Amino acid sequence: MEYRPLGETEIDLSEVGFGCGDNAGLMMSGTAEERSTSVARALELGINYFDTAAHYGDTLSETNLGLAFSDLKARPIIGTKVQLMEPDLVDISGTITRSLEGSLSRLQMGGVDILYLHNRIGQERVIANGRVQRVSVEDVMGPGGVLEAFQGLQKQGKTMFLGVCTSGGDSAALRRVLAGRQFDCLQAQYNILNPTEAREAPKGFVGADHGNSIEYAASLGMGVVTYGTLAAGSLSGRVTGRTSPSRGGDTWTDNLKRAEALNFLVEDYVDSLAEAALRFVLTKEEVSCALMGFSKQAYLRQAVDWTSKGPLPDEAIERIEALYPTDFATQG
Repeated sequence: MEYRPLGETEIDLSEVGFGCGDNAGLMMSGTAEERSTSVARALELGINYFDTAAHYGDTLSETNLGLAFSDLKARPIIGTKVQLMEPDLVDISGTITRSLEGSLSRLQMGGVDILYLHNRIGQERVIANGRVQRVSVEDVMGPGGVLEAFQGLQKQGKTMFLGVCTSGGDSAALRRVLAGRQFDCLQAQYNILNPTEAREAPKGFVGADHGNSIEYAASLGMGVVTYGTLAAGSLSGRVTGRTSPSRGGDTWTDNLKRAEALNFLVEDYVDSLAEAALRFVLTKEEVSCALMGFSKQAYLRQAVDWTSKGPLPDEAIERIEALYPTDFATQG
């Protein structure tokens, strides 16, 4: 396993991180012994970063992860997140404090390494059907806001570093938040199907343009953790019966169709589409760590082996590039 610096922090992350979200079956199901064995195997293979959140599995992810760490007497690098709901906006600071305290209790530790704001950021608040679609720049940077609460918890030693999540927010608003360099880390969705978090939109690209936040954050000295490597499994090369909130609907179905246009990668360059997906992400030097969700312990070894193969060949990248104007051969 190779390691990359998390921006200008003093820690290095394994190129592959253990994603403990709803797509990560190993942390959300099975027995306590199976989960501990999986975490132990990840650590043995050199994976040193585990990424979770209070709302993953309605706290189940943090609880199971904490039990596994306690059983193994292990303390790798941990990141967790706080997500603000509509009632929380009247007391952002108090909500964040209570959320992290709950996370630390479930994780059975006194502090985490990275605390992220999971909400997406906009110029103004956006609330729809009782859900906070975006918090405002003022919610994040203003008095009594997210940053002030995060910094208070940092001073108490309850988190070392501060992060924000993107993909789905307003890229201009996000840059206003990042510009002051008050945050240490950005977490962004980045994969073959939509590379716009890490570059300008390809010529003719028809997908959502996420505004190249990765290069901007890295230019400020921030670390970058990516998720969505396999696009909720549509780039795994297999369609399983396992369900999650990310699997289903038009986007999922469309991504499965787009992925079919990438079969040439398996024919000519790699052993599996999942290998191509991970190596594509790690080709981007600004990426500190690519999160993967694992449904089987055997996939841990595979992912680590793939990282040793290095970036995808230039020719493969050129052929991928040619697919963007046709939305992966789904348009004429």
